[in-house]
Amino acid sequence: MQLIYYAHSYRKPDNELNEFFQELMVDENLTPSLDPQSDRLNSAKPERHLRSTDGMVVVLPERDPGPSEYIRWEIGLGLRARRPQLVFVEDTLPDDLVPAGIMQRRFSRRRVLREARDHRNAVRILKSYIGTDPPPTYQPTSLRRRCAIIGAKCLGRDPMAALVNLLELRKYSAMIVEPGKRLPDEMAAEESVRRAAACIAVVERLSPAERRLPKQSPILPLPCSRSPGRSLPS
Repeated sequence: MQLIYYAHSYRKPDNELNEFFQELMVDENLTPSLDPQSDRLNSAKPERHLRSTDGMVVVLPERDPGPSEYIRWEIGLGLRARRPQLVFVEDTLPDDLVPAGIMQRRFSRRRVLREARDHRNAVRILKSYIGTDPPPTYQPTSLRRRCAIIGAKCLGRDPMAALVNLLELRKYSAMIVEPGKRLPDEMAAEESVRRAAACIAVVERLSPAERRLPKQSPILPLPCSRSPGRSLPS
C-alpha cells in the first residue's frame, strides 16, 4: 500500500471536499498521510514527512481573498522533492496557479459527486505511476531537446545571439529561464531546468533565485563567464 502526502485546506467549509478525495484514495488502496495543522511554518517538518511518502495528492480550493499560499508552497515542496503529484484545483480558480508539468484535474464544488468517476481515474493514474518499478518519466515531454540558459541577461545581445545560434547548430532549442516573483513562476522555472537536456549557467551576477536553479538540473550544468570557451556536446 502506497503512502501519500495529502495536502489540503483545514478550513471547516472544505471538510467535505477533503473527505471526498480522501475516500477516493482509500478506495484505491492508497494511504493518505496528513501534515498536522500548525499556526507556525516549520519547513523541515513537512520536508521529512514528504521524504517518507511515495507521492502527493493536493486539493486546492477557492477561499477569500485567495487560495492558500501554504498549500501552494507544499506543491513547490513536492516538485523540488521530485515526488509524483496529483493536484485537484477548484474550477473557479485562475489557470496559472499550478505549473503545467504537474498532473492536475479541475473539480466543481457543486458537482464533485457527479465527477467522481473522472477523479477516481486520475487517482488510478497516479497509483499506476507510483507502482511502476522502475518508474517511467513522469509527464514526459514531447518537445525537441532543449538547453536551459540561466542568467541570460548578463550576456548581452550579441553574445546571446551567438549562443542561440551555436545551440541551433548542435540541434538544441534555447530556453531562457528566469525565476518569477510568484510561486507558480518559480516552480515552472525549476521544472523547465529539470526537463532540459542540457543547462548553461552564466555565473556572473546571478540573483539569489537564479543561483538555486542550476541545482534543479539532473545533469551537471555548464558554468561560463560572459566569454564562454567551452562547447556543448553534440
